[in-house]
Amino acid sequence: MKKILSAVLVCVLLVGCVFALASCGKTLSGEYKLDATGEIAGIKSGVVTTYKFSGSKVTLTIDTYVANNKSTVEYDGKYTIEEVDEDYEITFTFTDEDGEEVKDYSKTQVLKIDDEKKTITIGLVTYTKAE
Repeated sequence: MKKILSAVLVCVLLVGCVFALASCGKTLSGEYKLDATGEIAGIKSGVVTTYKFSGSKVTLTIDTYVANNKSTVEYDGKYTIEEVDEDYEITFTFTDEDGEEVKDYSKTQVLKIDDEKKTITIGLVTYTKAE
């Protein structure tokens, strides 16, 4: 009886350790945006890209402006952040409304987080946290 109880307690402690370590993973929260639009003679053109992070989920919104006409695409997905050689990598997996993977945006890239400036850099592109 003591052996069974000891084994159960060891298993409970191991499971607790696994959950404690899993909860230490790096995550992002909030909206990060890059506004690459301009206006000439009252005509707006360009792209606004927004990542909205919540837990392990992310929503990518791309607003495209051509001569003041706006079109929007939005993809929901998941992300993970891993530490690699003292740097971070972020892996995105996005799906479209049919549940198919969106390969153009589902990828792994280098991630830099600057809490002081409230920015993140994914690959070579820097996004600013929306207030």
